[in-house]
Amino acid sequence: MFFYLVDYLSLKQANFPKQCNIEIEHEYLFDCDRRLWQLKIFDTFIYKKLQRTEHLYIDIGQIEDWLKLKPNGELVYWKLVYLISKVNGKRDFSDYEYPTLAQAIAEYFEALCKLGYLQNRNKSENENPYYWRYKVLKDTLK
Repeated sequence: MFFYLVDYLSLKQANFPKQCNIEIEHEYLFDCDRRLWQLKIFDTFIYKKLQRTEHLYIDIGQIEDWLKLKPNGELVYWKLVYLISKVNGKRDFSDYEYPTLAQAIAEYFEALCKLGYLQNRNKSENENPYYWRYKVLKDTLK
């Protein structure tokens, strides 16, 4: 998958985009090199989004749910991921001790905010990153 994406996007090691090689604290939740999962998320949810759609927003929960699907699920080290159970249709955070997949994605997205690619729209309204929404400001790999 990685080599397919690299070829498809005409990337080379010398010009690999910095926004797809960002070290984050909980990257160990992914079962692959950070460049693969970040490039896959960037390509699927951000790259050329401003040209493709009128919907300029991305939700962390949407990406977490997408990662649970095969073959995207192969990017995640599921034995380490603490998936929060749903109680009465809502996520239960009462025994919240471990980092969630949403936290790892949010760490990556917050780094993209610092690079000017995204803007968090509701972080202050909700402390649970699963519900965070980001606006795409820049969608290129260069």
